[in-house]
Amino acid sequence: MNNQASVLVLVFAVLALSGCGNRPAPLLGTLEWDRVTVLAEASEPVLSWAVAEGDKVEAGAVLLELDARRVGAQMGQAHAMLASARAGQLDAEREYQRNLELRRKQLAPLSALDRARALRDQAAAAFAAATAALQEMQVRRDRLTVRAPRAGRIDSLPFRVGDQPPAGAVLASLLVGEAPYARIFVPASQRAALEPGMTMQLRVEGVATPFAATVRSLRSEPAFTPYYALSGDDASRLVYRAEVVLLGAAARELPAGLPVTAVPAERGDAAH
Repeated sequence: MNNQASVLVLVFAVLALSGCGNRPAPLLGTLEWDRVTVLAEASEPVLSWAVAEGDKVEAGAVLLELDARRVGAQMGQAHAMLASARAGQLDAEREYQRNLELRRKQLAPLSALDRARALRDQAAAAFAAATAALQEMQVRRDRLTVRAPRAGRIDSLPFRVGDQPPAGAVLASLLVGEAPYARIFVPASQRAALEPGMTMQLRVEGVATPFAATVRSLRSEPAFTPYYALSGDDASRLVYRAEVVLLGAAARELPAGLPVTAVPAERGDAAH
C-alpha cells in the first residue's frame, strides 16, 4: 500500500470514530517540502562528493564532480581542429588578398579572384564551426562540476564515488523553499468549509506543540473516487487534496515525510 492510500485509510478510520464531537474530524496527511532534482547530463563516473545528505547549500554550491577525462580528450581534439582551421583561414585570406591585388593590376582573371573568395569564405566558416565545437566542449566540461540550482537542503544522494550514473539519472534531490507544507486529504463533508487562505492548526507526529498553518491550495477534483462513492451516503468518501503551509521559524527545521493532523484554527489555539 502506498503512502497516499495509507493516508486515505486513516482518513476514513478517523471519520468513523469521530461522529460524536462538535469539532470536525482532524484531517490527516504528511509533511512535504518542494523538491528540485539535479540530473546527470552525461554518463560519467562520480569522482567526489562535496556535500552529504542533510547539508544546507546555497544556490551555485558545488555538489559533486564527475570524471572529466573523456571530455578532456575531446577538448584536446577540438583544440587541434581549431588550430588547423585557423591556419587554413589565414592561408585562404592571404591567397584571396594576393588574387585581389593581381586582379587590380589586370594580371589575373576574375574567375581566379572568385575562387579565392569562395575558399576564404569556406575557411572562415570552418574556423567558426571549430570555435563553436570547442565552446560546446567547454560547456560540457563545466557541467561535470555539478552545482545546486537553488538554495536548499540535500535530501538524497543516490550514487556513490565510483558509480557511473546514466545520462538523465537523478544525481541529487534538494528540499527547497522557505517552509514545509502538509499535503492533507479533505473529505467531501468538510470540503465546503475550507478555502485558500484559511488558518489551520496543525500537529506534527513527534512534536508536542502545534503549528499555525495556512491553506495555499485546495483541489476542486476529488483525489480518491471509488465506484461506490458516486451516490448516496458513500459520497462522504470523496476526498480532496489540499496543501497547507506551516508558519514560524521552527517549521523550517522539520523533515519531510512526518504524519500530520490538521483542524481549522480557533481563537485561542496555541501554535508556534
